[in-house]
Amino acid sequence: MNVKVKIEHNFEKEELKEIVNQINQEVEKDFKLIESNDGINKWNCLPILLMEDEEEQKKILDFIRYVDDLMISYSNKIEYIVTLACLIENGKLNIKELDDGIIFMLASYFKTKTVKEMLKELTLISEKDIINTVRLKTLEMDSRNKILQYVYDQFKAKKITKAYQGEFFENIINEIKETDYYDLMKKIEESESGETEEDEEE
Repeated sequence: MNVKVKIEHNFEKEELKEIVNQINQEVEKDFKLIESNDGINKWNCLPILLMEDEEEQKKILDFIRYVDDLMISYSNKIEYIVTLACLIENGKLNIKELDDGIIFMLASYFKTKTVKEMLKELTLISEKDIINTVRLKTLEMDSRNKILQYVYDQFKAKKITKAYQGEFFENIINEIKETDYYDLMKKIEESESGETEEDEEE
C-alpha cells in the first residue's frame, strides 16, 4: 500500500513583504511560536529582509520556498526564517556571496543558538573552506550540525589565537576529510560525552 505524504505549504504568497507580514501577524497572535532559542530577539530582525536589494530578496524567497517544502511544523519554518534575518542583521551575513545550500546550513545550525552564541561562533562556522568540507562529508543535516559544533568546540577548547587560525583550519579540515564518516561521528559523540561529564563535575 502506497501512503501519500502531503507537505503542507504555509507560505504561498508571492511577495516577500506579504510573507513578512504573515509571520508578524502569526507571532503577535502567539509568541509561543518563537519562544525558544532566543526567538523573540531573532524575530525583531525580520524587517531587515525587506531592506535587502532585489537580488538578495530573491535569494531570501528561494530560501523560504525551500523551507516551506520541508516536512516540519509551521513554527519550525518561522524559526528558520527569523534565524536567517538575524544572521543578516546581527551577523552581517552577505547572502549574495553564498549559495542556497550554505545559507540553509547556517540557518539550520544557528536556529537552536541564542543571538549571543551566533555572534561568537559565526565567523568560524561560516568560514568557506570549513563549511564546504562539512557539506561534502554528509547530506544529513543533523550530522552536519554536529560536525560544525565539533569544529567550534575544538577551536574553543584549544584556545586558538588569530596567529594560529590558519593552521587550525587546515588541521580540522584534513581531519574531517580523512576520517571515515562513522568514525568521525563516533569521535564527536565521545567528545560530547566528555564535555557533559566535565560540566557535571563543575
